Order: sequence, then structure tokens, then C-alpha cells
Amino acid sequence: MEVLNYFVRQGLELQSAFLTDAEGRRTELPVAGFDGGVVSETMRRLEAEYQTLFQLVSIPKK
Repeated sequence: MEVLNYFVRQGLELQSAFLTDAEGRRTELPVAGFDGGVVSETMRRLEAEYQTLFQLVSIPKK
């Protein structure tokens, strides 16, 4: 995903984007979702928030 945002940052316009899994199934990605921003930092922050929530709601084992 970072590479697609890199292309957009360089001024290129994405016409289409997709992922193909090991079985050859294709998943179309919305090109509007690639705005040139850096995704990895946002994902790290989101993961940290989820980890915090999981710690807050975890029930201690008896």
C-alpha cells in the first residue's frame, strides 16, 4: 500500500489498484483511498490504540 501512496506523492494518477492472493483471487482496491499519505505511521498508531483497548477490557483469568 505504501508504494501506491508513493506513486501518488510523485504526481502519478492511479487508474486502478488490486491485490491478488496466493490462490489467484483478485480484490479491487478503491483508488480514492490512496491520497499520497504515509500509511505505516497511521497503522502503528491505530494498532497501539487497539492494544490499549484490549488491555482495558481484558478480563483477568481466575
